[in-house]
Amino acid sequence: MGTSKSSKREGAWSAEACLFSGRANPTWNLTDEQVRRLLKLWELMEPASRSELHPPPLGYRGVLLKGSDEREWRVYGGVITLKKSGGDVQTREDHGREFEKVLLSSAPHGIMPPGFVQFQ
Repeated sequence: MGTSKSSKREGAWSAEACLFSGRANPTWNLTDEQVRRLLKLWELMEPASRSELHPPPLGYRGVLLKGSDEREWRVYGGVITLKKSGGDVQTREDHGREFEKVLLSSAPHGIMPPGFVQFQ
């Protein structure tokens, strides 16, 4: 029974690189340390002076961080939008795209398609 408990925990925080149209995007689980680092970055970021960016319909469209508590961060082009289950939305600046880079670098080796280049 300990196995099912650990499996549930492993899926508590996940990421998804939004790359494809018509097939499944790469997804992966994050460690507690990776989550702590990302949440710390989020807390240090200032509110955005612009709204959520709208990526192109094809190609790289950002990356998602999905929390165990139904929070979801959409990260693209230097802007992060946090949506909570109650409808609350916050948008912050990701100067230097640090949050985006850290989140994408947490992907296991080989999960991204060959030739994937960040920030096309």
